[in-house]
Amino acid sequence: MPQYIEWDPAFRSGHEILDIQHETLLRQCNRLADLCSSQKSGTDEAAFDEAMSRLKAMAREHFVAEASLLGEERDGHRGDHCPEAEEFEYLMGEVATASNFDRPELQRFLAVWWLGHIRGMAG
Repeated sequence: MPQYIEWDPAFRSGHEILDIQHETLLRQCNRLADLCSSQKSGTDEAAFDEAMSRLKAMAREHFVAEASLLGEERDGHRGDHCPEAEEFEYLMGEVATASNFDRPELQRFLAVWWLGHIRGMAG
């Protein structure tokens, strides 16, 4: 069963750019959930894989923006973004792959991972 996560104003970090990116990342996870639901009726897995590639690209852009914005601050989040970016790259490259898990499992993992990241950034 796919995992849908809707944006909640309580997820705001206080950084408009990051909040927009976080909301967009959750929407992309929900797009993957939609594709999982439609796969049961015979949709090509290529659409899921393309949406997954888009999510990875969005994540890379997000982590660059996060490092730039948070690297300039002296709040409690400084430095926390680097390990998460590295963790995400490792997980997506080595662990959370279609060869290790089926697509609905990947979608659930990604939705929960992003929820944890976003909640950790919430101000």
